[in-house]
Amino acid sequence: IWSAWAAYTSGANISTADLSGVEIRTRRMTTFCENSNYNTISWNVEATPIAGTLAKTPNVLNVCENDIVSATLTAGNGGNGTDELEFRTHNGTWSVWAAYTSGANISCWGLSSVEIRTRRSASTCEPSVYTVATWNVNPLPVPVINGSNSVCLNSTGHTYSTAANMTNYSWAISAGGTITAGANTSTITVNWNATGEQSVSVNYINENGCTAQNATIFEVTVNPLPLPSINGRNFLCAGT
Repeated sequence: IWSAWAAYTSGANISTADLSGVEIRTRRMTTFCENSNYNTISWNVEATPIAGTLAKTPNVLNVCENDIVSATLTAGNGGNGTDELEFRTHNGTWSVWAAYTSGANISCWGLSSVEIRTRRSASTCEPSVYTVATWNVNPLPVPVINGSNSVCLNSTGHTYSTAANMTNYSWAISAGGTITAGANTSTITVNWNATGEQSVSVNYINENGCTAQNATIFEVTVNPLPLPSINGRNFLCAGT
């Protein structure tokens, strides 16, 4: 909406804050004749560009390699009405920035970082500063199991251990064995009660909140007990 015309002093500064246009005009006044036509100068004012906001999913800084990340753009203000929206990934080196669609999923497999950024473009003014959404990507753990891989049938008290100080330990054992202690800890105790190829497996959540894609399986051979044989004569004569 245009304001009413108001008196202007030659050379005076006019702030363009919150304006979309400015005009200054002049004409020569007369006493008897018609006044002259106006000479007018005009400026179209581009509103200061302000970057939009990015809503992160998930809204955390650190994620795991098997996670999916995305960001939803709320449009910025001012400028020429265009929001730039780009993403890049890091897997040793940063990729070049590429166009991103608001809300699109980005897989974190094989990556160490993901960034999404936006800014409001401008035709006359400088574009806005960037708003950036960032995730650090942590690799998945690979649990290691330590313990005996060759045991005897009906042997008891075998211990199998993995990394300490993790959470949500999940142990499993094949049908030929029994976990007798430590099922929710880093170390379990096992009795083996069937021969053949057996196994124990484990998964956990590490200090970064990540868990392996698949549990680690540790193969164990359960050997049958020996059957001793005795050789010798099975009959004697008295006095021999």
